[in-house]
Amino acid sequence: KILPPISNKILVDVGSRLGCVLYAAAEYTNASKIIGVELNPDFCALQNSIIEQYSYDKIEVIQADIRTQEQLLRSSDVIVLNNVFEHFLSQEDQAKCWDVIFGNVKRKGQVIVTVPSLQESLDELNGRLPDNWVSEIEWQLDEELVPDECDLESLKSVHLYQVM
Repeated sequence: KILPPISNKILVDVGSRLGCVLYAAAEYTNASKIIGVELNPDFCALQNSIIEQYSYDKIEVIQADIRTQEQLLRSSDVIVLNNVFEHFLSQEDQAKCWDVIFGNVKRKGQVIVTVPSLQESLDELNGRLPDNWVSEIEWQLDEELVPDECDLESLKSVHLYQVM
């Protein structure tokens, strides 16, 4: 297990693409609400089809730019950022997205899950983390519990942070 307990919490996957994080959260957590924010209408349609097919009542998909979802960012408990900006946005737009995240993810105890690390994402933009914003949560990967079909190196690249 990577995440701290998220029972009765709201999980938001920024850039949910095909919805893998959403479906895994529905199957393996007790999150009360799971929300994917995705720009691409085709991916949103695909996710909604799967949500309907498997009756994932806790999942909602919002077709939007995360920069328009300030209230959602403020109210969420867990925010997943899986290679979300680096491959899809210009550096200028990436910086604007980070500004929105820094400005709205400020509630003490909010958890941020990232691949790559926050610093790696910001290094590409010559940016830096706001002072005293987050602390990294150390977690141990029990490699014996990882199924053979899982990419161990990808799991090792997951970083957890808690807003201070």
